[in-house]
This record gives sequence, C-alpha cells and structure tokens, in this order.
Amino acid sequence: MRPASVTRHQHPHRMTLGSAAIMSSPFTATLDESATTSPAPVPPPRPRYRTELQGLRALAVAMVVLYHVFLDRVSGGVDIFLLISAFLLTSSFMARIQTRQPLAVPRYWIKTFTRLLPPAVATILAVLLLVYLFFPAYRWREVLQQAMASALYYENWHLAAGAVDYYAVDRTQASPFQHFWSLSIQGQVFLVWPLLFLAAAWRIRHTYPRRAPLSAAQVRRSLTWLFGPIFVVSLGWSIYETATSQAFAYFNTFARLWEFALGSLLAIWLPAAEDAFRRNTATASPSGRVLRVIAGWVGLLGMVSCGLMVTVAGAFPGAIALWPLLSASLIIIAGNTGSPWGVDRWLSHPVLNRLGDTSYALYLVHWPLLITMMVLQNSERPGIIEGIVIVLLSVRIAFLLTKYVDAPIRTNRALRRFPARGVVVILLCLALALVPVIAIRGALDRQTARALAAASANNPGAAVLTGASTGPADPTAAPIPLPEDIPWDWAGLEMRCKGRLKPTSAVLASACSQSASGEAEKVILIAGDSRTQQYMAALRPLAEQRGFTLVSILKGGCPLALEGVDEMCHEWNVQLIRHVETLRPAAVFTTTTRILHGIEEVPVPGVDTLVNRLTTAGIGVIGLRDQPRMPFNPIDCVSERSEEQCTVTTRGIFAEEDPNRALARNVRGSGVFVPVDLLPWICPDDQCRPVIGNVFVYLDEDHLTQMYATTLAPVLDAQLTTAGWRW
Repeated sequence: MRPASVTRHQHPHRMTLGSAAIMSSPFTATLDESATTSPAPVPPPRPRYRTELQGLRALAVAMVVLYHVFLDRVSGGVDIFLLISAFLLTSSFMARIQTRQPLAVPRYWIKTFTRLLPPAVATILAVLLLVYLFFPAYRWREVLQQAMASALYYENWHLAAGAVDYYAVDRTQASPFQHFWSLSIQGQVFLVWPLLFLAAAWRIRHTYPRRAPLSAAQVRRSLTWLFGPIFVVSLGWSIYETATSQAFAYFNTFARLWEFALGSLLAIWLPAAEDAFRRNTATASPSGRVLRVIAGWVGLLGMVSCGLMVTVAGAFPGAIALWPLLSASLIIIAGNTGSPWGVDRWLSHPVLNRLGDTSYALYLVHWPLLITMMVLQNSERPGIIEGIVIVLLSVRIAFLLTKYVDAPIRTNRALRRFPARGVVVILLCLALALVPVIAIRGALDRQTARALAAASANNPGAAVLTGASTGPADPTAAPIPLPEDIPWDWAGLEMRCKGRLKPTSAVLASACSQSASGEAEKVILIAGDSRTQQYMAALRPLAEQRGFTLVSILKGGCPLALEGVDEMCHEWNVQLIRHVETLRPAAVFTTTTRILHGIEEVPVPGVDTLVNRLTTAGIGVIGLRDQPRMPFNPIDCVSERSEEQCTVTTRGIFAEEDPNRALARNVRGSGVFVPVDLLPWICPDDQCRPVIGNVFVYLDEDHLTQMYATTLAPVLDAQLTTAGWRW
C-alpha cells in the first residue's frame, strides 16, 4: 500500500486535510483500514489531495540529517515531525468522533506499534553490533541501558535523568541511541492522545446524545477546549523549564506536549478555515491564491533558516521552537494552491514523496552511522567527504529498511484483518530487542563479580605506593574497574537526607544524601563539585570506623566558593553555607585549590574568607588539594596504546608551595583547618599514570575512579592524624 497522501484511487476525501483515513505517524502516513470499511456516514468530501505533506516529511528529515552531519546543529526538523504526527492523528480521530464511529483505541495502538517497532528493533540490533565491533568497552553498559530504553519508549526520560547535553561539543561520546528521544516522546503521545479523544468523545456523546452525525462545529468546539489548555500550559512550562534546566527540558515529554497540541489545533481548525476560504469570493480570487503561495514559501524559508540563524543550544524547546513549527504550519495552511509556483507543487515532486516514504527509516539510521564514523575517526565532526558518505549510506540503508522490514508489515493484509497477530508482532519485536540486552548485561555482571571477588589480592591500588602491597597476586588479572564499569564508578551515599540533616531549601534537599550508619551528632558534610565527590570514597571507610555520619551536598561544576563562580553556583553556595552554619557539622570536606586545563594551581577564589567564616563558627574544614586534569581520556588512551604512552607529567601544573599551607597559617576561630595533599599517591614522581596497583586512577579526564579513591583511605587517615584532626 502506498502512503495515503499519494494514493489517488481512493475516495477523494481520504486524501484531504481532515481525513479520517490517515495513520498518525510523523514518518509514514498510511491508510487506516478500519475507517475505510466502516459503514458510518462521512462528511462531504474535500477534493484536494495533500501530497505536499509527504514532501514536508522528506524535507524535515533531510534537515535533521544534513544539520546533524554537516552543521553540528539542531534544525527544528524533529519538532516538525511532532507537529505532523499530531496533525494526522487528530484528523483521523476527529472524523471518527464527528461520524460517531467507534474510536477503536486498542486497535489503533496495535496497528501503530506494529508498524513502528520492526524498523526500530532492526536498528537497535544493528547498532548493538556496531557498538560491539567498534566502540570502546567502557561504553557498553550505557549503550545497553539506552537500547532497552529505546525499545520501551522511555529513552527521553533516561537522557533527561542523566542531564545529557544534546548539543555537547564532543559527540564522539554521544550515544548511538540518543536520537530515540523523539521517538520515545511520540510513542508516549501515541498512547495518551487516543485516551484524550476517548474522553472528548464521552463528553460529546453526553452533551449531544442524538444519534445523528455531529456537526463539525460541535466537535471542533469540544476538542479546542481539550487541546487549547494543553498547548498553553505546556508551552508556558517549556519556556520556564528551558530557562532553568535546558538539558532536562529538551527531553521532557511535558515540555513537548504543546508541539503536539499545536498540531492538533491545526487539524481541528484548518477544515473550517478552508470552508471559509472557499465561501469568501475575495480570498478565492487570484490575489487570494497568491497569498497562499507566498505563505507556503515564507513557511519553507522559515523552516530552513531556523537552525542557520538561531543558536538553539540552550533555547529549545522553549518559545523559539515556535519558529519551525509555525513555519511548517504555514505550509500546511497554504495547502494545494493550484499554482505552478506554489511550494506544494515542489513538495509534491515524486522524488520528495519517495524520500518521505523512507523518512522514518532515514531518521533511525543516520545518527548511529554518524556517531560510529566519529568514534572510528576519533573526531568531533566528520569531514565533507565522510559526511557525504554518511548521508548516501543512510539513504541507501533507509530504502532497504523500508522495503524489507517496514513495507512488508505495513501492507500485510492478515495483520490488518486480525489485530491479534499485530500483538504477536509487537511481542516478538520486544523480545528480539530485550533478550540480547538482558543476556549481555547478565554476562557483564558476572564478569564484574568475578573481578571484584579477587580485587583484594589482584588490585591493591595505592597500596603499592605505601609499601602495604607488592602488587597483584595474579599478574594477568585485569585492572579494575573493568572498562565497561568505569562510567558507573562514581562515589555516592545511599540514603536521602532526613531529620535535621535535611536542608530546608528544596533545591539543596534534592541533592542531599547521607550514609546509613553513624551517630547523629558526629557529622562530616561533603560539599563542592563532582571532583570532590570522588574523594568521598576515601573518607567513607574512615568515617564509618569512627561512627561518623557522612552527608553530601554536591553540584557538578560548582566548587564551594562565593567568588569566581557563575550566578547559579553563587546562589547554590549561599544557601549551602547557610545550611552548614545551621547544621554545625564537625567538619566540611571540600576542595580548596583549583587546577584548570593548562593553568597552574591556585587557591579556590575567596577560599580564605570562606574558611575563616566557617572556623570562626567553630566548624572544621578538611581542605583537599586538587588533582591534575588529564589532557585526554585515559581510558580511551589505554584501550589504544600502552600505559607508558598514556602517562602525563605534572611539571608546571602545581604551585611552588601548596596553597593550603598558607591557608592553614591564617585560620581564625575555634574550628580547625586540616590540609590534605594526596597528590603523591595520585601522580607519584610527578607522573600521572592511568593505572596504579592494577586499578584505573581516572575514569575520565577530570575525575578519579571511586575504586582508586577507596585505596587512598589509609593515606588520608595518616594525613588527617598528622595534621591534628581528632575523630
């Protein structure tokens, strides 16, 4: 079966703007067979075909691909997909409501996911193979998690929870499944939107109980009251959330619902606008046609120019997303102009229509190919030649995926006649995607368990520098954390803060964690950024042995300072210091010097004032000396080169005198300042090595592994005792 927008032998009404026969997928518009066989009356046919919608899809996916590959920017094309998706879905259900046909929501769900899942699962399995063949092992676990999230349509929430930056500069670290975020939002809306139509149909049925077909105005009024508030509330929330937490808002379904609601409102009101246009002889004149032609080209120009003219990083999906969406709406509103100069004439070209047929598959495959190419080249952006290869290969694979996976299922008559078979297809697809993921994760878990069981003998870490160990008992034992576990080797506390340990500030409370054991009056508060967080692993066993409770309040990129930080970090630290002064812990554990890339070590700005403020209040401060930042990812380096080749000298990085010593000489108040310098056990002999004592030291360029930090506990204990700290 060919797409509805280009199939001309069907009833004319089924190709038009308000068609009940168009299946609501942003990539594949196909006839809804349940509508074609229903004996219920239909509204008067509208004679105009909407072949330009197929071309609009093709243009949107082309924008996504070209902007990703060549411009490293976001085009707004995905937002247009969301708009078209809701437009088609609403057109279908609105016609059914008007003719009092059963909405058949379960049948809709089965047909939708029967068509969407097979190409998606084929892509997921192919990407897993690419990852196994070409990606470093430390990325496997995250890829497996995202494969599961993509198959189950919650990838957007997985990315939002990790605050993934969709605009990150280094895309070699981007997930090959990251683009599934939009498909996940669509899948969620495909589940929820029909339920909204059910609610609307129930209300309409009780408001207009007659058995006669409803008027378009009655349906339009009821649906507007449904989707209008969704549009307003979601857009307002999107603007607010984008301004306060853009990385989270980008993947947040609720911050995207307004885009679907806009598509629904367009489908609801456009038929009425068309009727008014035909009745108005003035606008139906040649000059009126010219206005529609102009509207179409203005819309096309707006679509293409958004990603070029606006730096959308930090702006989407807020109000700026109206730009591409209203541009696409202008094209839909312009419709079939009947003019040889109309944009619809160009969008209806057979080449664009054929590309529109494969738009779903093209979206699926282009991103994994792009990320794989960058991983193979270890580059942040492909060159022109590589980019052309990616585009051509993506188009070819998309045609094959459409022809051999999508089309056979989409046109299968047995699946249309027997929905239960669609359920079997859905379950089979989920099994094909999830069983390998679960099996591989189980194998990795068993491998990790075996390595950890022998860690005390084979992975002494810093103990080889203190003389407490002579090295691994098994010289062939692998370093830990195992590469696939390294991205997860973060230090943390297991409980949310409670009682007096919980800050009154909701923002701080959401980031506050505490250890499960320890005395209520013996508290050490760990504050600062993610680099301080990793040292928590060295402090924790010492605190547990002495009955101290650990509390962590950390924020990535925000060292504990009131100077030299941005406004967001400043406000965070102001609230944090107030909480510290209220809580009065035995000590604050934080980093008091700073080492940036290519810059010599300096004290944290304003640290002397801050330390004296705390010690004057009788609060101790344990001040850590910052560790060097590596000029590259050591894990990547070790996977390709020898450990010696991945060793970095520290010459020119450290100050001649440890800044913490000068700080300790000027402390006032009854609280103590305890300087800690663990650098001789992190970079011994001025050499930062990727592996010490068969333990990986760094998990990335900037952070220690939790496992290596744990082996520093005896060294930390000795330094605290020497400096006069009393547990």
